[in-house]
This record gives sequence, C-alpha cells and structure tokens, in this order.
Amino acid sequence: MSAVQQVKQWALRLYQVDENSKATDIGLLIVRVTVAACLFYHHGAEKFYDFHTLAVRPNLDPIGLGIVPSVVIAGFSDGICSLLVLFGLFSRYAAFCVLVVLNTVWWIIDSGLKRLLGQPVLPARRAGPPNPQAGQMAAQRATETAQPATQPAAQQAAQAGADHAGQMGQHAGHMAQAGADQAGQMGQHGAHAAQQAAQAGADHAGHVAQHVGQAAQAAGDHVGQMAQAAGQHIGQMAQQVGGRMPQIPHSIPNYMNVPLYILGFLIIFIAGPGRYSIDKVLQNRKKKA
Repeated sequence: MSAVQQVKQWALRLYQVDENSKATDIGLLIVRVTVAACLFYHHGAEKFYDFHTLAVRPNLDPIGLGIVPSVVIAGFSDGICSLLVLFGLFSRYAAFCVLVVLNTVWWIIDSGLKRLLGQPVLPARRAGPPNPQAGQMAAQRATETAQPATQPAAQQAAQAGADHAGQMGQHAGHMAQAGADQAGQMGQHGAHAAQQAAQAGADHAGHVAQHVGQAAQAAGDHVGQMAQAAGQHIGQMAQQVGGRMPQIPHSIPNYMNVPLYILGFLIIFIAGPGRYSIDKVLQNRKKKA
C-alpha cells in the first residue's frame, strides 16, 4: 500500500463515527456543545466584530506569521471550526484545527510550560474594557497636532508670494530703468513718459504683490481648515473606537480556561462527535445508499 493510500485510509477512518452506547453519545453531545459554544462565545465572535482592533495587537502574533494572518487563523479556529464541532460536521478535522491553535496560545502566549514548572510568569497585557476618555484624548492630540501644521504652511505660502512679488518688482524696476534711459535720449517728453511708465510698473507690482499675499492667506486658511477637519474626523473615529461594543467578560483567566477547552476538544478528537451529529447522519445515509 502506497503512502498516499495510507493517508487516504487514515483520513477516512478519522471521519468515521464510532458506534457507542446511547449514554456515551449523550455525554459526547454535552461535551461537544458546551466547549464549542463557550469557545465561540468567548473567543470566536470577537474575531469577527472586533477584527480591526485585534489586527493591531502585537501579542497576537506568537510565531511570527504576522498579526493579520495570525488573527485570521485564530478566527477560523475559534469562529468557524468551533461551529463545525458544535453541529457535528467534520468534527474531528475541526477539533484538530482548534487543538493546534489553542495549544499554540497556551504554550507560547500564556507561558504554559513555565506555569507547569511553577516558574513566575508576568501577566499578559490584554485589552481591557474600553476607555471612553481615550477617544477624547486622541481627538485632542489630533487637533493639537493639526493646528501647528497650519502655521508653517501659511508662512511658506506667504514667503513664496513675497518672493514672487519681489521678483516682479525687480523686473518692473529694470523696465523703468530702461525706459528712463530711452527717455533721456528722446528728451524731456521721453523722461516724463518714462516716469509715468515707472509709476505704472510700481503700481502694477504693488497690485500683484497684494494679490499674491491674498492668495497666500487664502491658501493658508484653506490648509488650516483641512487640517482642522482632519483632526476632528480622527477624533470622531477615535471616539467611535473608544465607545465600540464592549468585550465579552471572561469568568476565569485565559491561562485557566484554555486548558479546559483543550481537554474538551481532545475528547471530541479521540472519541468522535457521537450519533447526535451531522457526521453520523451523513454516514448512515451513505450506508443505506
């Protein structure tokens, strides 16, 4: 028998539901429903409605896969596989996935080996209840950061306008000087005309400088308004995150309830889901067919 056939035979044998007594199947049903429902309620549901918050917690990446892939794997285990075990569909496969994730959590994140050896373990930093003041503090910090950002932008715009006006004024001065030289050659009338041209050039340069200054002021005000609006938007988002759905409280710490989950899913993996499961119904229909 080849290795592929052996693996296939082992997989089919793993899917089979053993024949047990009715009392044993009732006990398996109680264990299966209890551990699967508790795991989904305490750990699986939050992977869906609070994914954006969990995806930025560095302590949820115990083996270096990345925070987002680790949360996705945990969501598949705690959310989807727990429901499969709850209804008895592909129970042993789902229980195996849950056991892999739960053992990783307990041995690495919760320092299971140190706890077994009686060594001191620092408390893990986990997300506590939401702080309503966190959103207000974030909004205040965002507004304080946005306000100083408007001053350099307005100063740069005003400086650019002043430089542009100076260049135009200098250009107008050159033109006036050229007109004065030509007027000296053409006589008194040319001098008068040159004086008028110089005055007109200076007036034009003054108007242009005033216009550039107004444009710079308008640009600075616009940048300030955009920064203020961005700060308010960030503050609103922070308040929404601070006031999101509260996390489901745990009756006992994780380092205590995770071993209980491991024990329950290990029983399902070894003994199977029992006759009160979808796997058993599908198996009976296959036998009748």
